[in-house]
Amino acid sequence: MDSRAFCKSLIESLIQRGADKVQINLNQSEKTEYNLVYKELNLLRSMDSASLYIMLIKDQRQVTESLNQLDDESLKAVIDNLFNALESAKPDPAFDIAEYQKPQSFLDGPLESDQDLMIQRLQEYAQELKTQYPSVYFDATLSHTHSQTVIMNSNGVEVLLERGFYYFMSMFTAKKDGKMSSMNYVSYEIPDLQKSILDYNQNRELIRQIEEQTEPKNIPAKFKGDVIVAPTILADLTSTLLQSHFSGYALLEKISRFPNHLEQKIFSDKLTVANRPRDPRLAMKYFVNPDGYVSREAPIIEAGVLKHYLMTIYTANKTGKKLSHVSSDNLIIEGGNHSLQEMIQNTTEGILCMRASYGSPGPLGDMSTVAKNSYYIKDGKVRYPVHETMISFNLIDAFLNIDCFSRETHLLGSTVMPYLKFGEAVISKKD
Repeated sequence: MDSRAFCKSLIESLIQRGADKVQINLNQSEKTEYNLVYKELNLLRSMDSASLYIMLIKDQRQVTESLNQLDDESLKAVIDNLFNALESAKPDPAFDIAEYQKPQSFLDGPLESDQDLMIQRLQEYAQELKTQYPSVYFDATLSHTHSQTVIMNSNGVEVLLERGFYYFMSMFTAKKDGKMSSMNYVSYEIPDLQKSILDYNQNRELIRQIEEQTEPKNIPAKFKGDVIVAPTILADLTSTLLQSHFSGYALLEKISRFPNHLEQKIFSDKLTVANRPRDPRLAMKYFVNPDGYVSREAPIIEAGVLKHYLMTIYTANKTGKKLSHVSSDNLIIEGGNHSLQEMIQNTTEGILCMRASYGSPGPLGDMSTVAKNSYYIKDGKVRYPVHETMISFNLIDAFLNIDCFSRETHLLGSTVMPYLKFGEAVISKKD
């Protein structure tokens, strides 16, 4: 299918039927996947998929639909549903689409899979774990995706993105002397397969840790201390912070603690969070935001100073804030001046938190998390792995009172993150 011609024709037909404005997002992808099941190479799967998002505006009413069947009958049914839904939709002058921009195309990553190398890397992974970590039980998936995306609207916006990337996921646990560790996992996109899978990100370290986590202990007693969070957790906490207080939704719903704070210093000067979709380290680059604007490379927070809110067309129109074209898709926090080992050595008492489970923070930033696959630190040394342990802290205070970031950073597919250390957390046994 000619994706560009399909989208153009669809927009024209929707306008002819009566829509005032239309936006189309079409994604087509093909994925090749190999699996390790019970430590053995098991399966090759090839999958093709397509998804179509349609948004139309008529008489200041907006409706949307998504579908993954692009045959004529399915498409006709969805279009009928859209126009029927317009009758009950509430009008709002804030609904709009992006204005005309010069058409752009982006090409990124390996567009074709190297299937021989994929098999080789998975077999290496299985053999290394069997040889070096015999008590570890694991499954794994390695896939390659090639996708083509078209974002087009009735104002003449036309952005084409073609990209390829590899994705690796492995779940593992360990069993020694009849005792089983809790489960842990790794999951990330990578731009190539130039080295052993164990040498990407925290993979080798997490496998090493799982072997010693078959005999966790409780912390001695409840205490207030330091927390060192792994890069994966920092990525989640950073995204949570931005969405909770600096997104258009947070401003629109009046839940942000910082509604009029552009160019104000609100966090530690150690904190710089940048939106960098063109960073060559990233395997998943989001060159275009959902509104159809090419993403801007800019700091969201720079040395603790708020530089941009994350606004969509709708939330910008509703709140009167500037539309920045900055998103939270490709976040970068660069490494600091301390190694992870130095961070541990400088900790009197605390937790090295490698995996966590938590919900949304409260309106003021208070939140609790359950640390899993984590470690108790005392007098500058990692003492032992801990049972699931409760950590209570304030998310805003954590970024205001940053102790340090690690020199080590990890590429998590769409983000680059170091370890973060912050203090004043309440750490207790899980009930």
